[in-house]
Amino acid sequence: MKGVQYFLSIFLIGCFFCTYKVHAQQAKADSLLKQATAIYNSMPDSSLFYCEEAKAISQKNNLQAQYAYSLLCETRYVLLKGDFKLSLQKINEAAKIFEGIKHNSGLAKCYLLKSITMGRLDNQKERLTYQQKALQLYTLAHDTDGICSSSVNLSNAYRHNKEYEKALSALNDLKKLNQPAGKNDFYIELNYGNIYLDQKNCAAASTYLQKAVEIARKNKMIDSEITALTHLAECFKEIKNTSEAITCFNQALDLAKKNKLALEERDALKSLIVLLEENKKLPEAFTAFKRFNFLQNSLLNIEKIKSIKK
Repeated sequence: MKGVQYFLSIFLIGCFFCTYKVHAQQAKADSLLKQATAIYNSMPDSSLFYCEEAKAISQKNNLQAQYAYSLLCETRYVLLKGDFKLSLQKINEAAKIFEGIKHNSGLAKCYLLKSITMGRLDNQKERLTYQQKALQLYTLAHDTDGICSSSVNLSNAYRHNKEYEKALSALNDLKKLNQPAGKNDFYIELNYGNIYLDQKNCAAASTYLQKAVEIARKNKMIDSEITALTHLAECFKEIKNTSEAITCFNQALDLAKKNKLALEERDALKSLIVLLEENKKLPEAFTAFKRFNFLQNSLLNIEKIKSIKK
């Protein structure tokens, strides 16, 4: 009898240490993913390193949810670099895992990133559909952070469909949640600004876009600051304030070059070229066009090389 108790005690101790080890590795993976998210906007390359570390730990210890989240963490970086095919592959792999373990918040995150990808591919119908699915799942999961991010993106999707009242309504509903100040505020201000810019209400648009720039700088959200500056430049362009528009475009381009963000630089250049041509600044327009062509070809060549390797 004592022998049985002894072996039972050893077995239980072994189970305890095994469970403890799994929980410790899970906590480590969660911590790495949290670090990756915290520095994504300011140091995207370092963020990717933490994503990959979390992925390796999750794979080794069969942590399905953490592994799937690490795939989505990598997807944000891949999206930033403009590789949409790889983004969708990672999202689909993560979605399959989340569906299998019935993880609503994780699956909602997949829909959210898929919606962003569809937006980049200019597929507005699917973009809106995935946003609606994401918001439904986040609401079912009572995930407040998820509700915030999906509401902002849903508003943006409505805006691209020119459904401005629905776009404003989504943002107004979000403000009723009275969330503490944070990075979500950037996207709220940016979306308000873009909605009013589309409606040619430049006075309101510039107020919101200025706030978006300030929030991005405060939180060191480099790619977001570039986006806000580019849209603010469009606002000044609309009211024929050419000097302010060029200043904003140049600030956006300087940030993009410094941080090697080719996609954001290309998008800013595209709008700047139109402004320079309209104002008969043809030498400057030609210089900007050459740089735009170089970036466009570089991005296309990267896509071709990646597709060949696959």
